Amino acid sequence: MRLYTELNREEIRRMFKLNDIRESRVWQEAHEEGREEGRIEERGEFVRLLHQDGQSLKEIAKTLKIPLAEVRRLVRG
Repeated sequence: MRLYTELNREEIRRMFKLNDIRESRVWQEAHEEGREEGRIEERGEFVRLLHQDGQSLKEIAKTLKIPLAEVRRLVRG
């Protein structure tokens, strides 16, 4: 028996009788995780730019309404 990790998209699509792999919950969850990771990366870049521009960590936290600990973590990269 083959493992799911060995199957390509077309084989999975046929196996689950999907017209479009994007209809699967797994694909939708993975897609959303990717979007969330992208937003986190963008937020980190934004926080670093604000800090490089001279804003204090406390000011950034207050402006973005996020915890100071999160700002510190994002600045460290």
